[in-house]
Amino acid sequence: MNCNYSIEKRLVIGLLLGGIAVGNAAPLSIDPPAGSVRVIPEPTIEYTVNVLPNPGFERGIGNALPEYWSRFGQLNRGCPGSALVEGAAFEGTRCARLAAGETLRVPTEVMRVRRGKDTAVDGREPYVLSGYMRRANGTSGKTTCTLGLWGQVDVDDGNPRPELFETTCAPTDEWQRFELPVLIDLVLKINRWGIMGALFEARVSAVGGDVLLDALQLEHGTAATAYAGESTMSLTVPPPAPAIDDLAYVVRALQAPPAGADLAGAKGDVRLTVQRLNSASTRCVATGTVLFPRGTLFRKDRVRLFDATGTPVPVQTQVLARYAANGAIRSLYVAFPVDGDARAVDFTLRHGVASAREAARKRVAVQATADGVVVNTGVLKFALSRKGFRLFDKAWLDANGDGTYADSECVLEAEGTDGLAVIDDGGTRWESQHDTPTLVVERAGPVEAVIRAQGWHRDAAGQAKMGYIVRVFAYAGSAEVKIEHTFENLTRSGAPETGLRGIALALPFRHIAQSHVQAGGRRLPMGPEFYALQTAIDNDLRGTVVTPDDLRATVTRAGKTATEVRKLDGQFSFDTGRAAMALRIEDLGANYPLAVRADDDGVTVELWPTRGVKALLLTHGMAKTHRFWLGFAGKHEALTTLPGTARTVTDPAHMLASGAITWGVTPEQSTFKDVDAMLKRSFDLQAAVMDVVFPIGKFNVGDLPHHHTAQGWGNSETARSRNWLTQYLRTGDLRALAVAERTIRHTVDVDVDHVHGNQYTHNMHHALGGTSHVCHDYPEIMSTHYLLTGDLLVLDINRRNAASCRGWAVDRWKEWRQGRAHGWPAWHVAEMCDVTCEKANLDGALTIARRFRESIKVTDGKRTSLSGKGGLLYGGTNLNALMRIHRSTGDSDARSSFLEEMDHTIEQARAEGGWQFGNRFSVMADPMVYAWRITGDRTYIERGIEALETAARSTDRYLVNCLPLIAAAAELGIKPSTQPDYLRWGFKRKHTMYILAPGDKPFRGTYQRRGATKESEWWFKLHDPDGQPALDRVFKPMKEAKATFEVPAHGKTGAWRLEVHQGYPAMVDFAFPEAKGAVLQVDPGMGRFLCESARYWFRVPDSVKSFRIAMRKYYGNGTCGLAVYAPDGQLVQGCRWTPRAKYDQRTWHELDITVPGSMRGKLWTMVVALYDGQYQLRMEGVPPFVALTPNAYFLPENHE
Repeated sequence: MNCNYSIEKRLVIGLLLGGIAVGNAAPLSIDPPAGSVRVIPEPTIEYTVNVLPNPGFERGIGNALPEYWSRFGQLNRGCPGSALVEGAAFEGTRCARLAAGETLRVPTEVMRVRRGKDTAVDGREPYVLSGYMRRANGTSGKTTCTLGLWGQVDVDDGNPRPELFETTCAPTDEWQRFELPVLIDLVLKINRWGIMGALFEARVSAVGGDVLLDALQLEHGTAATAYAGESTMSLTVPPPAPAIDDLAYVVRALQAPPAGADLAGAKGDVRLTVQRLNSASTRCVATGTVLFPRGTLFRKDRVRLFDATGTPVPVQTQVLARYAANGAIRSLYVAFPVDGDARAVDFTLRHGVASAREAARKRVAVQATADGVVVNTGVLKFALSRKGFRLFDKAWLDANGDGTYADSECVLEAEGTDGLAVIDDGGTRWESQHDTPTLVVERAGPVEAVIRAQGWHRDAAGQAKMGYIVRVFAYAGSAEVKIEHTFENLTRSGAPETGLRGIALALPFRHIAQSHVQAGGRRLPMGPEFYALQTAIDNDLRGTVVTPDDLRATVTRAGKTATEVRKLDGQFSFDTGRAAMALRIEDLGANYPLAVRADDDGVTVELWPTRGVKALLLTHGMAKTHRFWLGFAGKHEALTTLPGTARTVTDPAHMLASGAITWGVTPEQSTFKDVDAMLKRSFDLQAAVMDVVFPIGKFNVGDLPHHHTAQGWGNSETARSRNWLTQYLRTGDLRALAVAERTIRHTVDVDVDHVHGNQYTHNMHHALGGTSHVCHDYPEIMSTHYLLTGDLLVLDINRRNAASCRGWAVDRWKEWRQGRAHGWPAWHVAEMCDVTCEKANLDGALTIARRFRESIKVTDGKRTSLSGKGGLLYGGTNLNALMRIHRSTGDSDARSSFLEEMDHTIEQARAEGGWQFGNRFSVMADPMVYAWRITGDRTYIERGIEALETAARSTDRYLVNCLPLIAAAAELGIKPSTQPDYLRWGFKRKHTMYILAPGDKPFRGTYQRRGATKESEWWFKLHDPDGQPALDRVFKPMKEAKATFEVPAHGKTGAWRLEVHQGYPAMVDFAFPEAKGAVLQVDPGMGRFLCESARYWFRVPDSVKSFRIAMRKYYGNGTCGLAVYAPDGQLVQGCRWTPRAKYDQRTWHELDITVPGSMRGKLWTMVVALYDGQYQLRMEGVPPFVALTPNAYFLPENHE
């Protein structure tokens, strides 16, 4: 059997009741020793009123003018003709000589803008920019200078308005101070977006001649004060790193079963399917995870793996998480070899059986010593040192296959190299070779080994600049390794920004004779030396989606720079004549700017380029992780691509039945077919949009200004990555996991304060403020990702955040911390109880439950609790926390508080007319099912289905979070009600539709008007197939509306024509439940206000040999795209573009399609992808009719 569904279902019913121990197993409580926690020193900071970095230009490398980039603005250098000048400064020793025609931009991020009525001027905030200037020697008297300030404040309405202020200055031959006073938007005291801050960019332009510039200052106030220099931070020498840190301690403690556990475990089979990568070789390693119900499995070695023929396969396992109540395994990581070249291969994992050592042809061996760690894959051996970390001290390739590693087979030797290096904006180098890291074996084989090195970049005196985390992955029988490198700015909140001229990782593969760079699918020969830089087209990068079309790649060879292609492929190869090395950088486009250099010292990956772009101005708490592969081969062996590992997909029916993350059934098992059809359409569409527009991240940038699209990185309250994770869980669709993984990686890079564990939520520009009490449902999202992938970096970050949330909700709790300010961090603490089973979280969870119980009071007929004003959001967050506390501890306070709060929340939401589980309110689904589980009262499910079906009328992807409700309804025999399927047409102003209605019986039409910002009249007319009026409805001014109308049986065949005119822009969605088809007539004059992207079906007649589809965006400035797909689903042609202004004259973007004979007379599709705004469509050469589903398409008569 593939999956013991009935057994697991009974286990879920009996064991989901948190706190129930199975057998004699004792509750699990892991308590890392105090000395295992890494100490992050607190530097001393001296503040000044000046918020600009390097305002006196005292720091710089050579005579190049220092330019900075801080997640917004132009990335590439803008002042190549300008320079630093010694000895002519107004203040200090250096000043800037700004060349005529160039503009210096100095960005800064102000974390805490002063605010309040005492400092406000006419309701706005005063700032003043000042600077000293004079004409450069020999400059014309006609020289002028523009002093400007660009500013953007994250205001309370969530719609920041950028402003630019400028003044013209006339410098003389003497130093003179010029001032620019401005008033910016006032940041309110309580900012609903979780931050209080602003972005600024000082701009100085020289016109007509060169200008000397010095002592720039931006300060709060109405007039400039004396030049104050800049804020400074004194660095310290961190204490020695623990040999075994708390993360390693917890991971190791999870491997041992609890005392008294049932060592045999329950028996069963689970189907695993390995999905190969396109470039996978005949042998690779597959990795993945398997979830288990409570009480099913306690020992990681009680499993065996078999291939499709029943042959045993060696498998490596690691416990990722346990249930705290009884210590049973919640998630098990598996790694095993896969042979053969099939695209998908099935295996069976049998649990509850004695393991056996399966013979493996190759094994990876790990040896940890006092000096370091040595890893031997059978063909590749490498050493990592505990003293002076330089990635690989040495690496050997067993090129002749004799099982030994001779000196002549050494391919990397780190002696004389820096290892990991950070170069600051003054030219000082901070290197990992001066560091003694924590060096931990996280996975020890026999199939996969993972070694983590964590420490600091230090100067020769031992002072620390930035942190690093390096994970090296090695695989049995493979000469390939995967490297994950994370660097962190670990200065505390409020510290000055850190200027970095470069971040580099050295690979000492020396004596290169030939190298290749792959770009545009071509391998370009480079010789022994080159510098390949991938950066951006030089446009302002401010919160817009970035596509591959925004990239620019340059390759310097023999001192000459040439733009080879628009985008590098991330593949590089190097040959010394006796050995070869290949380098593949994962998702290169998402990691730009980035450079690769080859020279006499070997290969260097510049994670921030040392040339060609501005210096990085890094804000507190920010980090970035890069992932790349290295592969080695012997003399004359071809080595061009590195396929990496394969992904294991566990049977969705088993994963859902386990209840380990959420409980539910697969789409095939669901009885709510309409909801499942809606979900499938929505996720398929958004996956297609990803292919069309394909947003990619920038360095700590990449969020969308509007988070209503699936490509939002997830740092909004609704955190869409949870939807994609749940969709993967229920379908096994790896596209869904890929979308979720992208958003989560961005969250780890950007939205996490890597010092204190705070999360930057509701924060378009990041890092302007950390709000530990507003972490939303990120903890569940990140832990879900960890449980499904085994990503230990995500576990590390989630543990840091849990510690922060314990401080807010437990250790430093105040009575006024209620509502979601209490619910979100409480949810996080509770979430981690059934992941790492740490004592601190379990104790904190019990304290939260007790305080909540004590907070429930009724005074003068008014009920109060820690959920504050309650409702589906505030109450829902606290319910999720209480549910998890009870499930992991069995605490009676948690149970009683949970049920009482649940009943109050239901009553309150229903009374206020807000009982629906759309959008973020879908977090209520799990608690509703849990309430039924622990009480047996089916009313909770009936009420939950009612809220789900209400939401289904206006939302889609979020409904996937209601999966447990759908499964519970099926178990109880609750059937879905008949609801109209509102397909999102969404065209505004006027449009025409055709409906193919049955002629022998009445048919219904329903409409839902939405999106109107003000009241307006509107009307619609329905004509029968003979063209005679059947309905003529005119409506008085209104905003929202929905109703149903009925057309009597008419006995007529053919298409009915519906004309709609909507007055002031709004959207009306029509549904015709009995209709056989519904199409929209495309007219270029129609405009669509887009809530979401759309997929349209259209027909290409037999006689058509070519046609044209055109699109024009006429409002909005987000990236958009258009793609046309053939009947077989293959992309025929596509285009994408990014308007740079919200209002301008837009051009039509046309796709001219040639139709092969075999594709004529069939349905084709197009995908329109937008992030915001409105667009028009034009169809030429084919009938201008589109449908939203293939079954709904028909061609009205006389329109062929």
